[in-house]
Amino acid sequence: MHKNRAVVFGLSTLVGALAFAAACSESVETTRPDAGAAGGEAGAGDGGASSGSSSGASDGGKIDAPLDNPDGLQINEISPKGAEWVELVNLTGQPKDISGWKVADAEKDGGAPKIAEALTFPTGTTLAPAEYVVVVASSPDGGACPGPAGTKCHFASFGISASKGERIYLLRPNDSVASGVDLPADAVTIDTDTWSRLPNGSGPFAVGAATPGAPNRAK
Repeated sequence: MHKNRAVVFGLSTLVGALAFAAACSESVETTRPDAGAAGGEAGAGDGGASSGSSSGASDGGKIDAPLDNPDGLQINEISPKGAEWVELVNLTGQPKDISGWKVADAEKDGGAPKIAEALTFPTGTTLAPAEYVVVVASSPDGGACPGPAGTKCHFASFGISASKGERIYLLRPNDSVASGVDLPADAVTIDTDTWSRLPNGSGPFAVGAATPGAPNRAK
């Protein structure tokens, strides 16, 4: 009788131990997918950060896609036919000092900004909220301002190619890239058209009517 009780007790203990082991095993298996998922998310985050960094600049400073400028000074319109010019607009809602900022085209090799030929805004250059400034290209010695009376114009030595296309950069005073816009080859074919943000100031670029020193409008 005592032997039977011992056997029963032993079997009961063994069953309990097996049940406990099974529960522990199940707990470990259910936590592993969670740990793996967390690891996967971390990896994806790292990969995303790396991808974002490479898409921001590559090939010697080349920007893979047009960028909006978080500083509030925006490339707004590009004229590659007839009078060549680039228009900027202040979208900050307050006066903005753009002293030392630069507008440049790209090097032929690598696509980096051609800083040596960039137009640098002189000390004391400010833009009121929603005010425009026009950089006239291929006119290092000055010339006619294409905008209406009172438009601020500055004159640059670099040119803008309608047939080959261009990349126009806006650079901060420390020469870091604030934004860049790609003008596709043959996107603009007549003098009265430009490569314009539509809607004005905030939209994507498309062919619009030339409006230097004024809000952009569709053809």
